[in-house]
Amino acid sequence: MGTYYQINDYHNCYFLECNDEFESLPFYAGSVLALTKTILNKFSQHVSFNSDIFLNIIHNNSFHCPECFKPLKTVFVCYELPENYISCLPFYIYQFSHEFCHYLTNKKVTQNFKWLEEAICHTSSFYMLGYIHSNVFDDLPIDALKQEILNFLIAQPLSGQAIDLTLLANPNTELSKNLFSTPTLVYSDNFFASQMLPIFAENPELFKILTKLSGLDDSMTLNQGFNYLFDSLPQSIHPELNKLKGLFF
Repeated sequence: MGTYYQINDYHNCYFLECNDEFESLPFYAGSVLALTKTILNKFSQHVSFNSDIFLNIIHNNSFHCPECFKPLKTVFVCYELPENYISCLPFYIYQFSHEFCHYLTNKKVTQNFKWLEEAICHTSSFYMLGYIHSNVFDDLPIDALKQEILNFLIAQPLSGQAIDLTLLANPNTELSKNLFSTPTLVYSDNFFASQMLPIFAENPELFKILTKLSGLDDSMTLNQGFNYLFDSLPQSIHPELNKLKGLFF
């Protein structure tokens, strides 16, 4: 059971709300559709896709965690639906932005570079929260939403367990081995994002990296991986790409 909604201007994109008995469903759904369109519009400015993109977004708060299933062109999000529906919207921005970035990688990213994919996807969540907080959108309850975004960021500050990122330049360090075997960033995900976010905010074109990650392979060192990205991405973003590389070398 549930209710399907089409995303305006994206005729192959749909949002499925599995809880169709939610009292504030019409207002909540309208905000989610507007947010989805806003996020897609913003990413489309920097990453190559158009309004014909196929995507299903399914919300069910019984899911264990948000996920992206690329073969099914589906993103799953999960969060509670409170009576004050606006308070759940930052969770949607946070989760959908992250999972949509996984979707943009198109193909599977090799095991040894999944941590980099995860770091960029996590960075995108905070980037999009900041973008929506800093702008005005006529089809959103923007004042209330901005306050809820602030509440969300206070509850989930952009910090985390600090790690020496230069250790990742050597595939034989314990940190590299841990991330290669279990690419989820666990307690350091916010730390990665805190280091990367200023660079991506300076030039969001850097999100084009997502479309090139599947070209990396496990035989590459991190330095070789960055060399591949420099060769594959436009020179206009090389200054920021060099700053990103500088986090690790």
